[in-house]
Amino acid sequence: MRVFQIEGDWGFDNLKLAERAEPNCGAGQVVVEIRMASLNARDLIVPDRGYGRATGELPLIPVSDGVGEVVAVGEGVTRVALGDRVCPTYFQNWAGGEPTPERFASALGGPLDGVMADRICLSAEGVVKVPDYLSDAEAATLPCAALTAWSAVVTHGKTRAGDKVLVQGTGSVALFALAFAKMQGAHVTVISSSDEKLTRVTDMGADATIN
Repeated sequence: MRVFQIEGDWGFDNLKLAERAEPNCGAGQVVVEIRMASLNARDLIVPDRGYGRATGELPLIPVSDGVGEVVAVGEGVTRVALGDRVCPTYFQNWAGGEPTPERFASALGGPLDGVMADRICLSAEGVVKVPDYLSDAEAATLPCAALTAWSAVVTHGKTRAGDKVLVQGTGSVALFALAFAKMQGAHVTVISSSDEKLTRVTDMGADATIN
């Protein structure tokens, strides 16, 4: 099958189209055929080994976020089935609790192989079903940036109607934070050094902006 992988040495010049063997799933695992992937800021850092040893080893398949279809299931898998559309979780072994080195080490796209492959094998516990109302393009953006914003705004921030929320910047996490805070009924102010981007977030629902 086809993959994009960083090979030989680190750096974008060493990101190559290559061939790897088809993945086989064992007990508790699934094979996902990737339909679409999305980029996060970290995907520009990984090829240059920007996280040091925590980036992983070569050859490495980059990119953490994507969406695909379950095309094989291993023994004992019950939470997903053949044909289900799923997103891989960013951290494969971190469903909850405090951060630990072991949990950080389970990140897709470095140090674990990511989604830039025709098919990938994952734990069935490391994928989440995608609802029908989301397109592939929409679903592919969710695992890293959207869940980070949801955790900050809703899970830990417990944002409610009438709260005032300050969002710094206009990156992917910030845009999701704006959307989620507005969903909760908050008054949202966004900070940016770009008037053009502040106009964009105003169109997206920001109540106030600061340059």
